[in-house]
Amino acid sequence: MPQHRLENHLLQEAEEEVQVNISPLVDMVFLLLIFFMVTSVFTRQGALPVTLPQASSPPTTADNTALCLTLTSEGGLLWEGEAIPWHELRPRVEEALALRKRPILLLADQGSPTGKTVEALEQCRLAGATQLSLGTQSPPTSRSSGF
Repeated sequence: MPQHRLENHLLQEAEEEVQVNISPLVDMVFLLLIFFMVTSVFTRQGALPVTLPQASSPPTTADNTALCLTLTSEGGLLWEGEAIPWHELRPRVEEALALRKRPILLLADQGSPTGKTVEALEQCRLAGATQLSLGTQSPPTSRSSGF
């Protein structure tokens, strides 16, 4: 009889289904997703496509806290992606700098009038901005064929 009990016991163990609980795995994936969403920094460029002028100087590190001011080729103005009239530029800069001193990045289209670029810089300076930068793009690198 002991042999028969052993066989029954082995059959019962073989019939039990193995279940894998994936709840902790799903919880960890959601926690990691939330962590990366909270800690990531989102940069906002201008809403309109702007062709930046080229510069051969080495790029500086981008400051993700910079306020973005965009000047379009037609002379239009965007503050943090929102189109604004020129007379609102100085008050907007003053308001933003009153909350926290931050650098201002001016993304002026290559075809924008130079006078408008200078006017935008001057309005920012008059509003109290001390850190002003012009956005450029690196020139395309020429690849030598090696022949």
